[in-house]
Amino acid sequence: LWWATAAPGAAHESAARGWLVHASPVARMIGASVLLTTPRDGGVAEAELRKLLGSGTDYRLHLLGQAQLWRLRLGANDLGREELSRWQSRIDALPAALQGGPYYVLGQARLRVREHDRAASALLRLPLVHDADHFLAARACLEAADALSATGQAEHARALYREVTERFGTTPYAPEAAAALERRAGS
Repeated sequence: LWWATAAPGAAHESAARGWLVHASPVARMIGASVLLTTPRDGGVAEAELRKLLGSGTDYRLHLLGQAQLWRLRLGANDLGREELSRWQSRIDALPAALQGGPYYVLGQARLRVREHDRAASALLRLPLVHDADHFLAARACLEAADALSATGQAEHARALYREVTERFGTTPYAPEAAAALERRAGS
């Protein structure tokens, strides 16, 4: 599933349109996840996710579909701590192998409401526990470092920036982490 906040590329979007009409609910969910925040297909993707949620699909797909829809709430002005606590409970109900992406969304939401410590905690679940998606784990580690930096935890932030450059050095986030380390070299 697509969890990243970055927009998918044209090739991903094209493939996802095909998945969106596939017979398999899993394929449709993958397609909907890729297209959910795109201007052209976002509405269709959201409708497909809601349809899948109402179709009595496997409970894991249901919970993952709900977590996908949370991505639409990230820009909301009324995103609150109680809602995020409910999200946390739903993530905890998922099998551990499926928690990575939802934790990333929770971390993003906690950043939006300026809960930097809690955001870092959620985001760090990816590189520490749910690192199967190497790129998303790298992005989460970088964002956790930024969150810790925002709370004045400079040494912890530097350690995470170093981890991104070393452990995730082949990802596009390594240069960003290296630049952050360079900017903070004197701090």
